[in-house]
Amino acid sequence: DFYDFVSFRDGSAGALIGDVTDKGMPAALFMASARSVVRANVAASEDPQVALRLANHALCSEAPNGMFVTLLLMQLLDDGGGIRVANAGNNRPLLYRSAADEIADFGVTGLPLAIDPAFPYTMQEHRLQPGDFLLLYTDGLTDATDVQRDLFGRERLLAALWEVRRSGAEDIRQRLRLAVAAFIGAMPPYDDVTFVIACRT
Repeated sequence: DFYDFVSFRDGSAGALIGDVTDKGMPAALFMASARSVVRANVAASEDPQVALRLANHALCSEAPNGMFVTLLLMQLLDDGGGIRVANAGNNRPLLYRSAADEIADFGVTGLPLAIDPAFPYTMQEHRLQPGDFLLLYTDGLTDATDVQRDLFGRERLLAALWEVRRSGAEDIRQRLRLAVAAFIGAMPPYDDVTFVIACRT
């Protein structure tokens, strides 16, 4: 699993989070390659949709042994809270809307990168209001496993977020880390626990 912070061609900031299939050295090498390809195409693009389409086309010719990568790319617009999100097979992010006091899935997801070079990725737009946040995460968060082999799961994730929904990004980060650590206990981690929080103050 990996995350990164990037800049688009117009200078706007962005964040991405992804997960490469398989484990070990081949997966690590492909992750490094995928990260470089995505960064290069973000820098050459005006929005996440175009960046994903270009990166996907390039990675389809580079992926070894049928490997692929799930990836979500978010752009922060310089217009007071605007975001754009394009999703290639990653978990849908969770959006907290402070005005409605609710947490819900945001956007749609598409095919992982490096499978179909012609896949038509789409993009969703939203405006974060003060107090809103967006949580990007990979399945290592919800698939964290305790000694009874139970999964941390979506409901525990939502419960942990609900407790700190009106807090800042650092408090949310700490709460999620503590919730996962308390749940797995002495169980060795099965997968990376990776997430990124975008919070409008």
